[in-house]
Amino acid sequence: MPAEQWRWSQPVDGEADMSGFLADLFRDQAPEARGHFVTNNPGNKETLLAREAIQNSWDAALELAFANKTTPRLSMKFEFLELTGDEKNSVIETLGLEELAKRADVPKWRENKFPNPSNAFRFMQENTPLKVLKVTEFGTVGMYGPWTWAPGADGKPGLPDEESSKMLLALLSVGGGGGPSNAPRGGSYGYGKAGLLSASATKTVIAYSCFKENITEESITRRLYGVSYWGGHRVNNNKFNGFGHFGDQRNGKITLPFENDEADRVAQLLGMNVRDGSSSDHWGTSFLLIEPTISPKELNTAIERSWWPAQEKHKDGFDIEIVDYDQTQIKMDPRGNQPELLPYIRAYEIIHNGKSAIRPEETAHHNWAPKKDYMGVRGGQTSMGTITLTADSESWSFPEPTPGMTPRSLVALIREPRMTTQYFDAGP
Repeated sequence: MPAEQWRWSQPVDGEADMSGFLADLFRDQAPEARGHFVTNNPGNKETLLAREAIQNSWDAALELAFANKTTPRLSMKFEFLELTGDEKNSVIETLGLEELAKRADVPKWRENKFPNPSNAFRFMQENTPLKVLKVTEFGTVGMYGPWTWAPGADGKPGLPDEESSKMLLALLSVGGGGGPSNAPRGGSYGYGKAGLLSASATKTVIAYSCFKENITEESITRRLYGVSYWGGHRVNNNKFNGFGHFGDQRNGKITLPFENDEADRVAQLLGMNVRDGSSSDHWGTSFLLIEPTISPKELNTAIERSWWPAQEKHKDGFDIEIVDYDQTQIKMDPRGNQPELLPYIRAYEIIHNGKSAIRPEETAHHNWAPKKDYMGVRGGQTSMGTITLTADSESWSFPEPTPGMTPRSLVALIREPRMTTQYFDAGP
């Protein structure tokens, strides 16, 4: 590794200048919890990670299934670890975390868009473990594509009009799309990284991805790259916009991703499992977050509340696993863990199984909206949606409020990739 393992972007005259502190742009946004969802409500950071990071992975799984004309099968693992000894030292040295800690340790920066050294880098103390979160996905297309903003032309890698690397878009672009325009998807580049960086006290995200070989990229099937998203600042009167780049440093002027064997080597030093680009079973991306700011149990709750429709529809094809710091797996069971979800899950069953699914003891109303000409991802006529309302005819419709909770009749709004976007308070 070079003496300086991080390169910090500087503004270019005549070009737009954007701060790397994207957390300020997204502000850890999560829908407001209402009614019975106020109880045991997970934090905003957990909810943002659950929604946006999984959405990007699910989009990539849908893209692979769409291309292969198969059923999507996403496997995703969130593993929380406390590293000590050689494992801790390997990550610190490989990532140059001491370098980051020193850059953050400037008093005037602490209150404005920088990691707090006493909190985010406390692992630099000898007897303090380094906490990390490994997010690993399989069953997706991985972050393929040429590492350039320009389409293939004049000797540049890539095919004419081909989009940039998904990794480049995911880590360094905000708000743009990616992948085939006719493939179903629900996310946008920018929000996925917001979910990841908001969950890291150091605002640092490392991505290691494996993908199918592209005929224009000379057998490249793995890449590894890292970004720190900090606020704009000055060092020795030089202005930096806050994007710190970790990768293959070329003369200190440009950072390229580690590729193939070198990507594998760095991934292994960081404790990531090495992937094999020749096997589609290994396609996908692994993320490493330094010093997680989120609770494993609250993340589990957030995933259940946001993703139960996908779990219901795809059953064995949507497998999300969370491993706590003590290496125990947290049981993901929306029906069993969160009884408040049962009415919504029941309504969802009725929507997909029709009137025959309504039991005699239930009160339910449902309606299928007509199809309209809608220029969506698939084109042609598209259903504008379906709604089912359920009620318990044996209970009182207006229960007494309990401390901290006011009863509400809520509507679960679900978008195409089967994520609950919010539990909407429709009013009386």
